[in-house]
Amino acid sequence: IAFLSERDDNQEIYAMDADGMNQRNLTNHPSADFSPTWSPDGQKIAFTTKRDGFFEEIYTVDANGDNPVNLTNEPKRDYMPTWSPDGEKIAFVSFRELLGASEVYVINPDGKQPRRLTNSAVGDIFPDWSPDSQKLIWLITNPGNIAVMNADGENPLNLSDDNKSERGFWSPDGEKIALLTQRDGNREIYVMDADGANQRNNRLCFRSRRQQRDIHCRCCGARTTPQPNKSSCGRLESRLVPRDIAICVSQNQAVGHVGRAQAFETR
Repeated sequence: IAFLSERDDNQEIYAMDADGMNQRNLTNHPSADFSPTWSPDGQKIAFTTKRDGFFEEIYTVDANGDNPVNLTNEPKRDYMPTWSPDGEKIAFVSFRELLGASEVYVINPDGKQPRRLTNSAVGDIFPDWSPDSQKLIWLITNPGNIAVMNADGENPLNLSDDNKSERGFWSPDGEKIALLTQRDGNREIYVMDADGANQRNNRLCFRSRRQQRDIHCRCCGARTTPQPNKSSCGRLESRLVPRDIAICVSQNQAVGHVGRAQAFETR
């Protein structure tokens, strides 16, 4: 597992075994290193770094921390790398165009053949590959929509069309896309088909205790608190999670924990 840590008073990329053992610093550099993404074969990690100056660059490093290589080497911001499932490309976000808006690019893992995929004056970020590496979804930042395109940038299509979306994630089978959206007035998780159809709220709602001390079930209206509890409808669980956030879950079943985050089964 690759992760970001500030345990050395600096942002570094660490790796550890799946059971949490054998934690080690892979980057070990005085500049900030962040946003790690594994190559599909587990041999390399791509990440964002500021070690070459003010602007971010995309680097790769071997899984043991050896052989750091600057892939982008551009005097503009390059960040948010994500490796394609087939290992052939790395998608990333760049500000290298003259208009100043962020765009989605792809590059070969050896740093060759960078290519711009989007062409927007409002900003494109958060690329995410389909499991077959044939498509990419991304966020159009203004007004805020999840869009999809072919891996070569052709056939772009707006999927969410709510002007309130913040990020999208492809399901492992490629059939669905989860998206973070504020279309209902607060930040929630929606799921839609890969073509944008059948958008629905899976009833995961997030409330900050700093904003609202009492939590109400959106299903039945019953009051609960940020401690483990059950509402009168029997469908609500509330838990206190890191950073003082309470998660209300209705019509979903908590299936376990991943580290300090919670995982839920969607229906």
